[in-house]
Formats: sequence, structure tokens, C-alpha cells
Amino acid sequence: MPHTKTFRQLGDLSIDAPFVIGHRLTRFALAAHQPSEQDREEFLGMVLEKQLAMTESWLAMWAEIVSVQQTMWLAWLGGSSSWWHTLATPHLTANRVLYEGLAPYHQKAGANARRLARTPLLAEK
Repeated sequence: MPHTKTFRQLGDLSIDAPFVIGHRLTRFALAAHQPSEQDREEFLGMVLEKQLAMTESWLAMWAEIVSVQQTMWLAWLGGSSSWWHTLATPHLTANRVLYEGLAPYHQKAGANARRLARTPLLAEK
């Protein structure tokens, strides 16, 4: 089943993302007006990682779309009728693009959830 990987990514994200958001919001609240150096690093990293994940996601989706276009174009130039398969199954192509686009978010959210699960909410000052 081609959608299984994408569904698994979405399922993992539905668990990891709320945990990471809850942990970070709690740290925001506990840090109040005197965040520790560890808190400041976490908050800055949070912003930077989202920018990086978005860039990686867009590049991955773009690369997948270009790959599909090249495959169709080369099949058409070669006289093959296999390019019709790509046109006849747009849901499979869209699923591959979505899978590639979600991969950076899935990777970072999972890594953050594992890391934050080991990190105490109250940072040492």
C-alpha cells in the first residue's frame, strides 16, 4: 500500500508535535522573565529548526516534482506509454511529494520529542 509510509509519518507527527509544543510552552511559562542560558538556546534553536525544516521540505517536494516531470518527459520522448500511468494516478504522485515534504518535519519532531523527554522542564540557572 503506497500511502502507508505517509500515514505513519502523520501518525508520528500527531504524537510527537503536541508533546514538543507542550514541553516548550511549559518551559516558556516557567522561564518567565528570567530564562536560563539553556532556555535561551532551546528557544533560539526552536526558531531556527523550523526555518531549516521548511526549507528542506520545499526543496524535497520540488526535487520529487522535478523527478516525476523528468520521468514523464523521458518516457514520452522515448515513445513509451508509461507516462500515461503517472497522469492516470495523480494520487500516487501527490503522495510521494507529500511524503518527501513531511520527512524533515517528521525527523525533527521525532528527534525533539526524544531529546525533550530526557530534558527537565526546569533548567538549571
